[in-house]
Amino acid sequence: YVVLLDSLLTTMTLWPQRSPPSKSTVALREIVAVHRGADAICARMDLDHDVAQDCVVVDVSRPSGEARLVFWFELPKAQKQFAECLKVLRMSVDHPVDASESS
Repeated sequence: YVVLLDSLLTTMTLWPQRSPPSKSTVALREIVAVHRGADAICARMDLDHDVAQDCVVVDVSRPSGEARLVFWFELPKAQKQFAECLKVLRMSVDHPVDASESS
C-alpha cells in the first residue's frame, strides 16, 4: 500500500500498489492505538514473532466496528519513523493548535 494524508492531516488514504485499484480511508481520530515491537504485537494478535518485529499494528474504531491494520517494513528505521509519525499525527487530532495561538 501507499499511504497518503490529506492536506489537513486528518485522513489517511491507503492505495494498493497492485490491482484492483480500490482505496481505503481512515480518519486519524478513529485510530485508538499504534503498536510497534514484537512483544506488543504478539500480545494482541497471532503473528509470528519474527514477522511481528518488523510490523506496526494500528487499531481502528469505527461506528461499523473495530479494525486492525498491519504494516510490514523491511527497514527498522522506516518502521520506527512510521509509528512515531502516526502517533504524533493522532495526538494532533486530539489537541489541534489554533492558528491564532501560533502568531
